[in-house]
Amino acid sequence: MNIEPTGTVLIVDDTEPARYAKSRLMRAAGLQVLEAATGAEALRLAREHLPDLVLLDIMLPDIDGFEVCRRLRAESDTASLAIVQISASFERPEHQVRGLEGGADMFLLAPIDSSVLVATVRAMLRLRIAERALRESDRRKDEFLAVLAHELRNPLAPLRSSLELFRRARNLEPVLVQARAIMERQTSQMVRLIDDLLEISRINQNKLELRCESTTLAEVLEAAVETCRPGIEGAGHQLKVQLPAGPVMLYADPVRLAQVFGNLLSNAVKFTPRQGSISLDAVLEGSEIVVTLRDTGIGMGAIDLEHVFEMFVQAPHRSSMHHGGGLGIGLALVKRLVVMHGGSVSAHSEGVGRGSVFVVRLPIQRASAA
Repeated sequence: MNIEPTGTVLIVDDTEPARYAKSRLMRAAGLQVLEAATGAEALRLAREHLPDLVLLDIMLPDIDGFEVCRRLRAESDTASLAIVQISASFERPEHQVRGLEGGADMFLLAPIDSSVLVATVRAMLRLRIAERALRESDRRKDEFLAVLAHELRNPLAPLRSSLELFRRARNLEPVLVQARAIMERQTSQMVRLIDDLLEISRINQNKLELRCESTTLAEVLEAAVETCRPGIEGAGHQLKVQLPAGPVMLYADPVRLAQVFGNLLSNAVKFTPRQGSISLDAVLEGSEIVVTLRDTGIGMGAIDLEHVFEMFVQAPHRSSMHHGGGLGIGLALVKRLVVMHGGSVSAHSEGVGRGSVFVVRLPIQRASAA
């Protein structure tokens, strides 16, 4: 059984008979109604009451419907309102294009059959209900990730403390030394995964703040390489780093940028077969520093490249190669952190088995600004 959506409709029309007819029609359909005769009044009512949908006439005595729509979309509180613009049939097609490109969800030409108008409003309200449900689901997911990461972190502290006691113990049997090394590696992997979960949840909830300062690219990359050095040496990879002559100054959060390049390096280490080659090259291009990471790993197909920076996405051949390789959030975190620094990141590959290339572009800090 279909239940018709309910909600509040703001009707904006400077013609009283037309406004009355629309209001009566909406009330008969079981909807609550607000009325405005001017653009300014429409903006005020929309901000105060946050209606579910705005029926917006184009011709208004103060500001036209195009401008009302633009202002509603520009404000965070009203940006998600459903907006249906209505105009007389003599309006030209370019007005429809202007309305839709300006933020309207739908553009109707008057006169409109009453049943069509009601059906259109109900359809838009159903879409709004679905959008709300998606946003609520997304919010709960972010909260779940944050709680999960915190709860998983709690038992890690005593585990690491116990491992430290093992480290200090003398005359351990070889089998125990080997077991301790395995436990240390796996605990470090758990810490990294949980930290990524925490970072993603903070970014999604707009709770992550960058602590920017003047730093150099060399310092950032050195920290990233140091984090990944055990994995690089353990896999027998050859790493080459080539930087421009002289320091490259950045105004950035050095910890977060080190995390960016650390994640990229970690991916290259994991998905490159033993005795592989990894290179980090940085070149200056105008006001940007371009850092390119290349590996001789398993590469990616065209479809994988399209989704490589999406959360919880891993290519099947990558996950099968490296069991326990992660949750598929490392590259999503990389992209968000780079964008927060005013930069961009892209991925390239000539195909499966032919290596991968990641390119990070970041704005540099000029000497005068420093």
